[in-house]
Amino acid sequence: MVLSRYTGDRDVSCLGAMAIGFLALTAVLGLNPSARATPLFDVGDTGTFGHPFNWDTQNASLQLTDTDQAVSSRFTAFEDITIDAIWQTYRAVGAAGNVVRVSVFADDGNGLPTGPALASGTVSPAIGAGFGAAKADLDGDVSLVSENVYHVVTSIDSFDPGETGGIQVARSNMDTAYRPFDKAADSQFSTITTSNVADWSGATIEGNDPSFIFENDGAVIGGPGNPYYQQRPNMFTARGDGTTSGQVFTINGNEIPEGSSVEITEVTLNVNADNSNEDLIAEIRHLDGTVLGTANFTDSVSGVVTASFDTTVTLDEGVSYLLALRVDSTNASDTFSLAGQNGVFGGEIIFPNTIWGPATTGGNVDSTALDYPVRSTDQWGTFSPDLSWPAGELFFELEGVVVPEPGSLSFVTLGALCLLYRLKNASDRRQENT
Repeated sequence: MVLSRYTGDRDVSCLGAMAIGFLALTAVLGLNPSARATPLFDVGDTGTFGHPFNWDTQNASLQLTDTDQAVSSRFTAFEDITIDAIWQTYRAVGAAGNVVRVSVFADDGNGLPTGPALASGTVSPAIGAGFGAAKADLDGDVSLVSENVYHVVTSIDSFDPGETGGIQVARSNMDTAYRPFDKAADSQFSTITTSNVADWSGATIEGNDPSFIFENDGAVIGGPGNPYYQQRPNMFTARGDGTTSGQVFTINGNEIPEGSSVEITEVTLNVNADNSNEDLIAEIRHLDGTVLGTANFTDSVSGVVTASFDTTVTLDEGVSYLLALRVDSTNASDTFSLAGQNGVFGGEIIFPNTIWGPATTGGNVDSTALDYPVRSTDQWGTFSPDLSWPAGELFFELEGVVVPEPGSLSFVTLGALCLLYRLKNASDRRQENT
């Protein structure tokens, strides 16, 4: 009779609550075996989100001056995809007629290329002082298997020893350990150089993010690589004329656990007050224009500057928001220049942050229209091999703490209370039996 007190509806509810609480907790902590790959930041971490300040391809790796040297762009495939061509950016310095060989190799399990090549092709970069994009058509299709590590290896196929200079392969200034396409964490994402292409054991791991883009049947394929080309200190202009410039951005499940949120407190911009006598206002908005938080940059700012929001802004994973920028003035001569990034893709820049407003006007749009086109973040746009198109990405970083999905721990709390309730009743029962 005494035990019946502990098998009633209330205790069944407690057991159910604790079970549901455990499932909720495991999901939040990433213990669910069906959950996606480990995100960059977990619950409780302070993370930075947005677009890095130095992600360009204007930084050369080893200059290839003989056929023994090579550069590897190491990466992890996170999709099962087939490729038949590789775009890279090169700078040919006084090396007329030199032929570059671009090959795909498997990884030896220790982070180095192992042969034979899965496929290869050649390209002759144009001579010039700056970088230029060129495509190498492979001599066969390569099927990349998800979770496997590969190398895009660039070497000199033929070289005129009478020439001076050589071939430089572009890489990023950044060392992020995640790929630009969707910020999927990739611990293998790196540039490697060697002076002995026949033996990589003495190779140097530079650490910088590699820069390359895949093609299949003439279509650009999403995945690893770097779509950005060049930093620009005056990519965007904010004016005191009633218009608003800005960036659509999404914090995705590769950055924080699926279903969680980030409590944002600060925003960092690379900004310069040109002629303004008023402040630059940075706002995080919903796509319907609702302002969630405001930060002020004074009329004397210059360089990389951080400002605090007037309130903590909670951003949910997978939801698109606006980082809106406007000058607190009605005078069009009050302007701020904001640094950004050129890209080699058209209006569909593949980074999860996408310029809003007409790209041809640097992102300026009538702030009263509230018509913000949210472009796809999982498709590649039109490739611009000549690197000539004007639009790009705004440099910005948001800082905040990752928090669980709202309500995700409520069942855990309920389960804990139920457990305490049962322990108390068990204590009462022991006292009754004494």
